[in-house]
Amino acid sequence: MRRSGSILTEILVAIIIFTVGLMAVAGTIMFSMRIIMNSAQTTLREQALFNDAENFLAERILENAGTPSSPAEFVENGSIVIGDKTLNYSLYRYRLNDKKGSEMYVIKRENS
Repeated sequence: MRRSGSILTEILVAIIIFTVGLMAVAGTIMFSMRIIMNSAQTTLREQALFNDAENFLAERILENAGTPSSPAEFVENGSIVIGDKTLNYSLYRYRLNDKKGSEMYVIKRENS
């Protein structure tokens, strides 16, 4: 004996299950898009930081002058002894504070 309306109920349950599955897929896609956008922004910021360091190095080569400015951070002054000569230097760091591995160091030779 067959009950009337059981097919309609099965179709409604199937539509609800299908809708929940589509919502889960849509949520996953939105989450992935957010992660990709954040990664793109971090990559752009990191590239701008490295460009600043490279611009300083190019300025040093072309003009043989200059001191790293912001966003460079002064790290230390030091000296290296090679044979009978002492070379004084200043160490500067370019980095993104919120990303590990984005550090780039520049050593500036100081005139003695």
